[in-house]
Formats: sequence, structure tokens, C-alpha cells
Amino acid sequence: MSWFSSSDQPDSQPDPESELRSLELFTPTGADRAMALSVLRRFTEATADGRTEEAQAVLDAVEPEAPTGPTMPQVLGASVGLLDTWFSDRRYRSALSSVRAAARRRPVRACASDLLAAVRKGGGYASIDDLSIRHGGLAMFEAAATLVSASVAAIAKGQRTSVPLAGRELLIGDTDYTGAKLAPQGRGIGYSGFTPADDRMVEAFGAWLSEQDDITGPDPDQEKELLQSILALTRVAGIDLHNPNDMEAVLGFVDDLDADDQTPADATTAFLLTLDDYVHFQWERARSPEAWERADEAVEAELGASDEDADQVVDDAISATRQVDPAIRRTTLMGTLAVTAVRDILGWVGKSRPVTATGNLRLADIEPVAAMLGIRAEGVRSTAGLEEPYDDTMDMESPIPDPPVYYARTLREVPVLHAWWTAVCASEILETTARTVRPGPQAQAWLAEGGPSLETLEDFAGFVVALVLSVSTDSDAADVRGLATRIALRAAGRTIVAATDGLMMPEVPDEENWDVPILLQRLAWLRNLGLLETDPSGEFRALEGTRAAVADGALRVLQNTEPDWDEGLEEGWDEGLDD
Repeated sequence: MSWFSSSDQPDSQPDPESELRSLELFTPTGADRAMALSVLRRFTEATADGRTEEAQAVLDAVEPEAPTGPTMPQVLGASVGLLDTWFSDRRYRSALSSVRAAARRRPVRACASDLLAAVRKGGGYASIDDLSIRHGGLAMFEAAATLVSASVAAIAKGQRTSVPLAGRELLIGDTDYTGAKLAPQGRGIGYSGFTPADDRMVEAFGAWLSEQDDITGPDPDQEKELLQSILALTRVAGIDLHNPNDMEAVLGFVDDLDADDQTPADATTAFLLTLDDYVHFQWERARSPEAWERADEAVEAELGASDEDADQVVDDAISATRQVDPAIRRTTLMGTLAVTAVRDILGWVGKSRPVTATGNLRLADIEPVAAMLGIRAEGVRSTAGLEEPYDDTMDMESPIPDPPVYYARTLREVPVLHAWWTAVCASEILETTARTVRPGPQAQAWLAEGGPSLETLEDFAGFVVALVLSVSTDSDAADVRGLATRIALRAAGRTIVAATDGLMMPEVPDEENWDVPILLQRLAWLRNLGLLETDPSGEFRALEGTRAAVADGALRVLQNTEPDWDEGLEEGWDEGLDD
């Protein structure tokens, strides 16, 4: 049976080999002793501060058996060794006379009473085997730690100092203390201090991830590597990832990394997402799930703050677009095809024109109105034999080309024209009745010599942008609507990047980039309307004077789309490399 079983029976005859093994089991040295003392120090400080659940969690995190420490026997051996030393030291005799065996659980309290009697006689270490058999190894382990905590508190009171200060002298000021060290060899980041308990925990975490239908972080293998990195980095900082009450310290450590200019922001986000999965993993398997529930709340709060920070980056970038000189914004927008075509359509409509029962252009009128936007289109009753062939080869870095001529049975089959017509009518530039279209309440402002206000211009242009990006999102077919919404969101993200400085889209796996030509097609439509342009490198960029309107239109798409369809476009924003 293992040492911590309560039903171990004593051998009938002393066994020298067993005694030697017992000595090795309960006598940690070097790094093992340093880690055992760290456990006792954190337990003592939490107990003294009244954080009983945290103190219990510190002990719960210690493994019963492992080739290297800290293990329960090693912490127990270090505890009893310290007690024997302190109770035999005349400097502490007076202070320690007030120590009592106090523990919440009766078995631990009974064991602590027997152990206290033994150490007062200088025989604590010699009583380990007997008391472990009588009370059980787990009770013995907790009793010893409880007496260490009570003793440090008593010594601190006698010396008129704080428990943390006394603990640092009594539980760290030790010739065997070596601390955690980095080594040039070992795992990815060069840390060689992983314990078998760490290895088992990481492997169990990986197995748990593989069983989940959905995880917040990257794939399981990447999360395992990230967890090892977090474990190593926090261990060097004296933080215990096994302890849920150390999660605040872990998050503080991640914040410090985020503040370091050498740490990419996406790495910090990956750390937080991995921690989110990790605390859920521990929550499901913990003996004290309440502590891990609080840890989860802390991580979720940090992720929420991270999202707010990301949103703030986007908000700041969009706000900067409105700092462009209003005169430049007005002049530029007045020269775009999206705006100049408004006067053309008002001239074409005159007093009124007939429309379909749904308020759309008749087939015969599609061609002349499309020409106002530089689009070749014909309204037809049937497309049989009229489709122009497409090039079957698709360049993933180029937009899908428009057909030479749109042969349309309805206005919807000319996407840009339909979006623009919808914006003109919704903006009350035109109004439709059951059978006709005529100038609307806002028509005079657009026909005036100076044109409409800058606010009206930007509102209209932003509406056009939103509608062009959102093609087919109002489809009656749920599968078409869902796919169109995903494309609209990703296109909106790219459009915001095109309209602002210092933003870039988060990277996604190659297999998820199948829709890039469709996204670029929508940006090409905005370019054809004069709202975007392509720079010398071929990247889409908003003109200086259209940036505010374009960014506003793309933002409308993100804000007005169902949250369930947000494919992370509002996560992962980062300051661009050109800052």
C-alpha cells in the first residue's frame, strides 16, 4: 500500500531497507526541499490571513506520490523536521508554548494533537510512521502543515512582526534553499524544473481538450505547449499553476507580459484563451471546485477586459478617420461615383417613373440605371444561353471578376445596383409608391448647388458600403443567409482595415480562407463606386476623404449582425506593424 493510505499496517520486525527508504521519502533536499518550503510558506500566509479555502487548495495541489517533489511525504518530512528544530530551540520556546492543535477537520485535529505532543518531546520525526498508520497519511500531512502554520504565527507574535516576514525567515532562510532555476537545455523555453506531477497534469489537460466539442484556445497540441510555457514562466516567478488561488498572480504575470513591447499581443491572447480552457479542465476534476470556479471568473474577467481593449483599439482607429479635414471629406465624397450617380438618377426619374410592384426597377430600366454606376447589365426574362463563361481558375489573392454583362431577371441579380438603389430609396432621395418612383423628401438637398451636408453625404455613403458588404444576408433561405452573413462579417473586417491606420486582420488557418476572392470582390465593388482604391502593392485602401464613411459603413455590418455569427472578427485586432 502507498504511504498515504489510512489502513497501512506496521511491519512486525524493523527492516533496515524500509527505514532507509522512509528516510529518503521524508527528507527532501535541494529543489525538492525548496518547493516543499514554498508550499508551507503559502499555506501559512493564507491561513494567517483567514483565507482558509485558499490554504486548503495549496495542500490539495500537492501530489501524494511522484519521483520528484514536492510530494506529500516531502512536505510532511520538511514540516516535522522544522517543528522538531523550532521546538528544541530556546529562542522560540516561550512563543511556541501557546501553540495549539487547531484544524477544522476532526481527524486532522486529532493527529495534530498527537504530533504536537511528540514534537514537544523532540520526537516528531521519529513518530511519522506510527502517526501515519494511526491517523492516515493524508491527515498526518495536513496536521503537520497546520502545526507549522500555527508555529510561525506564534513566533511572529513573539517577535512582534508579521507572519509573512516571519515565514520568509523561517521557511526560506535555509541553507538548502536553491530556488527555481532556468537551464539552457530542456523544453522549448529552456526550463528543466518540471515535475512528474506537472507532466501528468499537462497530459491530462491534452486528453481533456481532445474530448471537448469546442475549446476557446488554439488546437489541443498548441494549447499543451502554451500551458507548459505558462507553467515554466510562472514557476520561475514563484507562482503555482496547480493552485487555483494563484490564478490572480498568473493573470498578473500575463499582464506583465502584455506590457512588454517584446511580447506580441496575439501571444497574450493565446495565453488567456489557454488559461480559460485550463481552469475549466481543473474545475471538472478538482476536489475543491469552488476555488477553480473563482479562478474561472478571474480569467473570464481578464478576457472581457482584453476584448474591451481590442474594441478600444478599433474605436480609436475609426475615430481617427473623422479627424480628416471636413473640406477634404466633402470634396472627395462629392466626386465618387456612388454620389454623382444620385443626381443622374434624379434626372432620369424626373417627376416619376413606373416600377415593379415590389418597388424595384423594371427589367427594361435595369440597363440605363446600371450604366450610371459603370455597370453593364440587361434585364431579361430568361438567362438560357446568355450566361457568359467564367474562368475556372481562381486566384486566391484576387477578387472574383464580374461578368462582362449581368443578365438579370430581377434587380437583385445585379448586386451593386440593388444595394445602391436600396440606399437611395431608404435615404428618402427617392420614394416609391405602389406603381411609381418619384423624388423623395431629401431630393432637393441633393439637387442644390452645394449639395447635401457632409453628415448626409457620409451617412449615405456609409449606408451604401454596409449594403454592398451585406449582399444576400436578407435571403429567405437560412443556409444562404448564414453563409452570406459570415462573408459579410469578414468583408467588413477587411474594409475597416482598409479604412484605418494601424489595424490588421487576425490570422486564420488557410483552410478557412476559401472565401477570400468573394471578400475581395466586395471591396472591388466599393472601389468601382469610388469609395476605395488600390495602393501600389495591390492592397485596398480608402481614400483620405472617404475613410470615415467607409469605416462607419463596415462598422454597421459588425454591429447589426447576430452575435452568433461573429466569427471572432472583433477578437484578435491588434496594432499594425506600421505603428
